[in-house]
Amino acid sequence: MREDGTISISHSYQKGVDPEASWTKKGHNLYYGYKRHVLIESKEGLVLAVTTTKASSHDGAHLPILLDKVSLKAGSRLYGDKGL
Repeated sequence: MREDGTISISHSYQKGVDPEASWTKKGHNLYYGYKRHVLIESKEGLVLAVTTTKASSHDGAHLPILLDKVSLKAGSRLYGDKGL
C-alpha cells in the first residue's frame, strides 16, 4: 500500500480473478471460488461457527477448526456429511 492509501496492482495479477480462490470438480461440473464450512446446532438450527476456504480444500480437514471455535458439553453428539 502506498502512503496515499492507494494500492498498486502487480503486472502478473489478472483483473477480475481472485488469486486466493481455487477450482474444484463436483460430478461433471467445475466450480471456481470458495467453500463455506458450517457447524450448526441440530435442535434449533443455529449457526455456531463458520469458516471459509478455497474451493479445492477438503471438508474433513475443517471439523477441528470449527470445534475449536465453540464450547460443547462433554458427550455432545456430532452429525456430519460424507466430507468428515
